[in-house]
Amino acid sequence: MDSKTTQILGYVAIAIIIVSLINIGVKLTGHVTDTATLNVTIEESVVIDFTTDFIDFGSGRVDEGELNAVIDTSDGSVVRGNWTNDTWSRFVLENIGNQNVTLNLSSGKDASQLLGGTGPLYQFKVENKDSNACTAGAGIGSLGSWTNMSKTDLTICNPLQFYTDRNEIYIDIKLTIPSDSFTGEQTD
Repeated sequence: MDSKTTQILGYVAIAIIIVSLINIGVKLTGHVTDTATLNVTIEESVVIDFTTDFIDFGSGRVDEGELNAVIDTSDGSVVRGNWTNDTWSRFVLENIGNQNVTLNLSSGKDASQLLGGTGPLYQFKVENKDSNACTAGAGIGSLGSWTNMSKTDLTICNPLQFYTDRNEIYIDIKLTIPSDSFTGEQTD
């Protein structure tokens, strides 16, 4: 074979390969007619957590000549008494579940059982730590107002949200301790 024939056969072979590749690429080899399904069930979780769960006012007394002293976690103040705020702070409550909750609060004691004396007060106040975490419940009237502690359930949030950026509240405690109150350690 001469070089011209070889050259023509080479071009023809290349053309056949190109045509074959085009036909293979265009040709349909199958068609999907089936589907798949994914199923998952997420369980409800109602869990609340006191991330700050202990208030220790420590030792103190009503100032001499005064009828009472007031200690308050919301601003750390002590009025007419000698308690020192070294370690106490407000309660912090967080909804760590995946559902909004209606939150009730009750105490084991009322003011007269906790403090005794003349005119004791044992109060709490609920405030949002995260914006819009809690909608005030009927038991407190409004967020940020002092309410007398009760041995019966008081609805304080309805609801307390579960979303990460709005699921925490403060619960402050204020005690008005009479000069004739019980002495010794008092707990609730």
